[in-house]
Amino acid sequence: MYPTSTPSCTPFGGRNVPYSHSPFMDGLVDACKVPCVYKSFGCESVFRDCPYPDEKLRKDLSERLGMSAQQVKFWFQNKRTFSKGKMQRWETQNHWVENERLKTEHQAIMLAMQNKTCLKCRGVMVQTQDTSERQCLYTENMRLKEELLHATTYLKEGLRRNGMSLPRARN
Repeated sequence: MYPTSTPSCTPFGGRNVPYSHSPFMDGLVDACKVPCVYKSFGCESVFRDCPYPDEKLRKDLSERLGMSAQQVKFWFQNKRTFSKGKMQRWETQNHWVENERLKTEHQAIMLAMQNKTCLKCRGVMVQTQDTSERQCLYTENMRLKEELLHATTYLKEGLRRNGMSLPRARN
């Protein structure tokens, strides 16, 4: 699975890169601390199975890949951080797309309500209920509200006479 001999780790895969173009030569990156590609692949394969390796697994991996235990530890920390950031960016993008879709839908509904058009067929809405039927429903609603108010008042009065009180209503 892992190479038996350790290939030399040279910056840019052994290519000769002019000093001015090499971040290693500019002092931006320490070439000795950057793992080779095959070392990263070795860590990557373990990361897929176990993103939080224990001390024993990290030590075994460092011996197999020729890295220090601390390099392996930091590689896993960096990989977890990178993966978490990538996932957050992906979720943010999905939320943004969903938000835009909902905004568009909201605008369409508001426009349909202003123009009194049907949301399904986009035709002009015809009032389906008779105004007298609406008036009856409105009157019945008012009567039921009054009944509820009288019943609640009667209940409170009876409880107050007995020294009790109504439990607080939850919202």
